[in-house]
Amino acid sequence: MGNVAFIISVYAKDRVDWLREALESVLNQTVPQEQVRICICADGPLTPELDACLQEYKGSIHRLIRNPVNRGLAFSLNELIGSLDDEMFVFRLDADDICLPDRVAVQTGFMEENPEILMCGSSIQEFRDVPENRGLLRTYPADTPAMRKYILKANPFAHSTVCFRREFFERVGKYNMDFPLRQDIELWFRAVAQDVPLANLREPVLLFRVSDELVQRRNLSVGWVEFRIFMKGIYQLKGVHPAMIWPVLRLAVRILPPTITGWIYRRSARKILNA
Repeated sequence: MGNVAFIISVYAKDRVDWLREALESVLNQTVPQEQVRICICADGPLTPELDACLQEYKGSIHRLIRNPVNRGLAFSLNELIGSLDDEMFVFRLDADDICLPDRVAVQTGFMEENPEILMCGSSIQEFRDVPENRGLLRTYPADTPAMRKYILKANPFAHSTVCFRREFFERVGKYNMDFPLRQDIELWFRAVAQDVPLANLREPVLLFRVSDELVQRRNLSVGWVEFRIFMKGIYQLKGVHPAMIWPVLRLAVRILPPTITGWIYRRSARKILNA
């Protein structure tokens, strides 16, 4: 398998108990721990509690980069990608999600069996509060041809599930820092436009936390950036196209009061918009 890296960005609003759960899920993978490297970017000043947590895990963190001020997720992830050593595979993980114990084994196994695949994601198992409180199982398109159709409507990957082969960044590039939010979708549009071999596994490798904080983050400012990315991406793939109605509808949802968007997010009806 070779060495792998998990790239994680942490900022002041992250919860320390959730970060600890995320780190423990990486440390408890079924593959040899010495092959799994945790790489963290502290994006701006952190709370004393978060700093204490990073100090607590100091012996398990392979690399810690600190931004003096908050620079955003794209900048932080690009810094981590640029600092990689000899890792063959690069895993994304948000600071509030939980890897299943066989995540590394499953995704690296699949990519070793399919050497043409440059990035692999998976379904996600949603949960609230505690991992045992399971919600929706969300699935995504299986391969690049299916993604080329699906991306006209919605995000074809759950960002926190993806595993990159190092060559992905050489071919497609890194995250676009022109977009402070939802930069993953812009990266997928570039990959799909270049017909890069991509895949999603039906089997979930991650528990995805659905929280009130998540709903609050999906606000109008996020919606506006997302709208711009989808409109630009759809136009580059298809020109003026009827699929442009989907980003318009998602933007309309973002305009609704938080109580209503929260109600939508907690129900399976949101799958219509992939909100």
